[in-house]
Amino acid sequence: MTELEFLPLALEHRGEGVCIQLRLGPYWLLLDCGLKDISSLLSYAEQAPWTALLCSHAHADHARGIRQLHELLPELPIYTSEITARLLPLLWPDQPQELASLCLPLPWEKTRQIAPDLYIQILPAGHLPGAACFAIRYLTAEREYRVLYTGDFFLSNSRLVDGLPLEAFREQSPDVLIIEGTLGAKRYPHRRSQENELAAKLSRELAAGKSAIVPVPKLGVAQEILMLLRSHHNFTGKDIDIWVDDPIALVCDRYLQFVNYLPSSVQNFAQNQPLFWDRKVKPRVGRVSEFLGQDGEDSWSLIIDDYPSSDAIDQPEQPIKPKRSLRKTKPTSNLQDDLANSDLEAELERDQETQPKAESAINSSQLKPFILLVDIESNWQQWLERLACEWVVMLPEANETNYLPWRSPFPYQTYILNEHSDVSATTQLIHNLKPQHVVLMHGKPSDLADLANLTELRNRYHIHCPAIGKRLQLPVNDALQTSMAKLAAPTFPNLSPYEGELAQQDSTIMLTLPAEITSDPRWLDFADTGLIEARWQGEELLIRGISQRELMAMSAANSPNLKLYSCGNCRFYQQRYCQNSKSPLYGLKVSSDGYCQVFEAIDPVPTKPDSLNNPTNLDNPDNLDNLDGQDNPEGDRQDQTSSETINRADADTRSDRDTVDDASQSDDDEQTI
Repeated sequence: MTELEFLPLALEHRGEGVCIQLRLGPYWLLLDCGLKDISSLLSYAEQAPWTALLCSHAHADHARGIRQLHELLPELPIYTSEITARLLPLLWPDQPQELASLCLPLPWEKTRQIAPDLYIQILPAGHLPGAACFAIRYLTAEREYRVLYTGDFFLSNSRLVDGLPLEAFREQSPDVLIIEGTLGAKRYPHRRSQENELAAKLSRELAAGKSAIVPVPKLGVAQEILMLLRSHHNFTGKDIDIWVDDPIALVCDRYLQFVNYLPSSVQNFAQNQPLFWDRKVKPRVGRVSEFLGQDGEDSWSLIIDDYPSSDAIDQPEQPIKPKRSLRKTKPTSNLQDDLANSDLEAELERDQETQPKAESAINSSQLKPFILLVDIESNWQQWLERLACEWVVMLPEANETNYLPWRSPFPYQTYILNEHSDVSATTQLIHNLKPQHVVLMHGKPSDLADLANLTELRNRYHIHCPAIGKRLQLPVNDALQTSMAKLAAPTFPNLSPYEGELAQQDSTIMLTLPAEITSDPRWLDFADTGLIEARWQGEELLIRGISQRELMAMSAANSPNLKLYSCGNCRFYQQRYCQNSKSPLYGLKVSSDGYCQVFEAIDPVPTKPDSLNNPTNLDNPDNLDNLDGQDNPEGDRQDQTSSETINRADADTRSDRDTVDDASQSDDDEQTI
């Protein structure tokens, strides 16, 4: 029996959460507990009692089962970061007690002994404030075993959290790396490019007179977007109102309690103006609950009149008590006291029962376009019907989330704002750590398989995509470690920089390099397809080869343009679903090369063929012969007219060609070219 054993109970393949058992010698650890129902854990707890539970971060898919587990096993220690310990109670707003006391916070990069010969350490993971990677060490008389569990990680810096610091991981050298592969082998633009694209889309919709509703997860992404709207140059100083739903506002209040743990840029921002709630500085940010009366007088004129003036706000950083509010208790700076005094969901239900139902939607004709952030898990569609605005719905890209396609008469836009690392960042972390075993978790099985099949990973490491409930033995030995290290860091000949020549022509540039560059073993990968990509990085021009995988992906991305009148070029084709209510394919998943009779192009295109303009011929099988013009006098007349037009066009073409020949002959008499 090996010293290291991996037993996955849930791997977030299809929304079931993450929960992993890890054995190091005689010790069993539980990595995260994101199960909705932990009854399946009881049998494992009886077989091998756990030494500790390690919680990576406060997202529900990693932590929603912790409360149930604590009720069953109150003596089980739960280790996490200090910020995660503060955020975890937000998962259970119906609990009045302070649940943060359940966890044992650990300082960053400090080793803690949790059992004889067993040590743990937490390192920043990016992704979310407080998100941590766990470095686990188990000591025996023969050797030291090292395991690194990443949880969810993100290399790039975001608005409210710094990315995973690679320099802090270079000395880890784990034998086993348990790493997420949410995005599989996909590549995405840099985080700043994604933010700029989202800001540009929102700016265009607001300029067009539309109000934007943005359904987002209440913890993490919601605060990132809110901070983006507060600090991006497209919105700074603009006369825009941003309203925030109550579940998101509760999380924002909790963020205000640990501003000192956020990036230095955020701390500097908070010193000059409030981080979230501000009615003085544009764009203005407020809570949705502050804008609705309790007596049924639903109108936006009431909202504007009842909101306190900016002069009356002495402490804008504190939650503001409006004249009319859905909350019956005054908000406090302590979120747990707030939750103990008021059950928000039950209170909203009671208010809805006591309020008379509005006969019509709220009149918002005099309101300027605004942005509304709502919890994506709530019934946010009610706002679309309650407010008579010209709406646009901003939905996250389906490639990262598993939300169902939007089916509604309201228009929508999609955006990308990743909080997980793509293939470039994932492989970069793996190559820096150089483990013997790489265990992939957290993602669709197909995406994990694509990542595991990458040649650069498969040829260097032992890649595992474990099945739920199946034990995975992870043998480790020094000989394997030495061979894998040599393979992971191949030696290349020490060649001097190559000197070449550039030749600029009218429309192309030719780069000439000496032939000895092909002796480098890296040349085979560089020249795999014969195609290259060049881009500027500062003052230097970087050139890299394009692989066959990338070339196939480019071809697949451009395939919808091959057929002009196809679903791929239709304005109602969204996320591989037809959204045209007039189409017989409405609401169905369709192929990009298909078409129907109500096709509408994204951009203006030439007149459609008769076969598309005359749908009766396609719908009636008895009239299929008419497509060839047989037994159809009208078709014969059209064919005859078309033939006469073509003949006249041919005659005109011959006449023009004769004229050009005569002109050319005259030119030849004067000058020889």
